[in-house]
Amino acid sequence: ALTMISWGDLVFLKSDNGSIRSVRIDEKRANLGKRAFFLREAVGKPYGTTFEINRDQLSVVEKRKSDVLSEGIGEEYESGMDNRRINDTNESQKLTRDDIVAMKEQGAKANDIIGQLVENSGTFKERSEYSQAKYIKKKQLRYANCITILRPSARLVCGMCLIKNPADRKS
Repeated sequence: ALTMISWGDLVFLKSDNGSIRSVRIDEKRANLGKRAFFLREAVGKPYGTTFEINRDQLSVVEKRKSDVLSEGIGEEYESGMDNRRINDTNESQKLTRDDIVAMKEQGAKANDIIGQLVENSGTFKERSEYSQAKYIKKKQLRYANCITILRPSARLVCGMCLIKNPADRKS
């Protein structure tokens, strides 16, 4: 029973962008950065489970984002040799911010949004393979709201203290 998340547990929420926060599993809304969500769906799941935040609900992610990155989004595209001919005019993306907001409101998953961004990018096919991977990773960090629920440990507590107050560290 110690490996499963239960009501009243004190846990650490870690986002993919590196932010970490301790919260208690209860009926209240938890916050991590700009995102607010309920932790009901986490109860009964094992520690270390990764969830995607869709609106204010959690859903289990079957594969980590890095695994999803490597299979699917950019695979069907050819890559260019280098990026010398690409001019950054901010006109290469055909999707508007309103289109993306509408997709989010309809409940589209992060991979669907990123897939649409890739499809509607005028310069994606011309980018080098490295640049394509970097572009997809950047979009994953922006649109994929994933968190991992971790069991508290001395190492995590110390790491969190160092992140929050690096000046308090004694040499």
